Amino acid sequence: MIKRKHNKNKIGKPPGSIIYTGKKHDTSLKMQLLEYNETEYKTREIKGIEEINLDSKYIKWLNISGLADTEYIKYIGDYFKINTMILEDIVHIGQRPKIEVFKDYTFVVFNMILHDQEKKNINHEQLSFILFSNILITFQEFDLNTFTPVKERIQYDIGGIRKKSESYLLYTIMDTIVDQYYLLLDEIEEKIEALEADIMENMNSESLKEIYGLRKELLLCKTSIWPLKDIINYMMRDEELFTQNIKEYFKDVNDHIVQIMDFIVIYREVLTGLLDTQLSNSSNRMNQIMTTLTVFSAIFIPLTFFAGVYGMNFENMPELAYKSGYLIFWIISGIIGIGLYGMFRFKKWI
Repeated sequence: MIKRKHNKNKIGKPPGSIIYTGKKHDTSLKMQLLEYNETEYKTREIKGIEEINLDSKYIKWLNISGLADTEYIKYIGDYFKINTMILEDIVHIGQRPKIEVFKDYTFVVFNMILHDQEKKNINHEQLSFILFSNILITFQEFDLNTFTPVKERIQYDIGGIRKKSESYLLYTIMDTIVDQYYLLLDEIEEKIEALEADIMENMNSESLKEIYGLRKELLLCKTSIWPLKDIINYMMRDEELFTQNIKEYFKDVNDHIVQIMDFIVIYREVLTGLLDTQLSNSSNRMNQIMTTLTVFSAIFIPLTFFAGVYGMNFENMPELAYKSGYLIFWIISGIIGIGLYGMFRFKKWI
């Protein structure tokens, strides 16, 4: 089960209360500003948003990582005249992906899921975007190098990105995030294949935990990716939000989302089949154990009968006076035991 913790400090607070609900309280706020046009590119860390020249002809991208400093987040909101409800969503980690359109800007929430190779689990990061006409602002809880491919594209002008607008930059980042899901699904697919081989060959009881773990990961992927389809559809339908050229790019992102959802459905079905196979293997193994115990019990039933009969203390039991009676008892018992065992083997009960 996926645990969802809420911050107790938010209970009873009025709407627009800027309270950070994440776990990275020790992460300091950092701001990186990228400015570029067709011929120039420059990037630098800034100490204050006053250093940004909003009137310059550069395309501007401000990436903010570290959301624990809510006072400065509020200051950024006041500087850019961002609604306090939006600021609340930015620092309230765990938001459902969504889009909200205002007069002067557009607010988008995405969820990024990355696989942690060391801890063998997945990391969840909320990404928030605010698109103005002259600048794109992104908010990260912590820096996972999520935007590195986009920064490299801008630096080396791959695909002519410097000739495009801030809207195209938003598309590029969203497309990069969606592409990261393919990498996560590839890793999940490898786990499923290894798990399938383990179940078929070894009938390992530990596989049950792995199956439930993978189903949990896929459920988290589904809840993070499925709302993105609504966001992209809204962007493509809105006539004023983006130009037709940009909408064509978002159609490609939408196709990727649909394909990823298809993969998730397939993988969940495969895991359901593996779960049934694992439970069936466990049941068959238990049946084999019970069959073995039953066979040996059946072999010892007649032997127990003979032992009980000749264990009675009657005075007139002629067999007890035989000189070879003890040996005869063991010979008969051996014949009965071996005969029953052979019959069970012949019938393939054991």
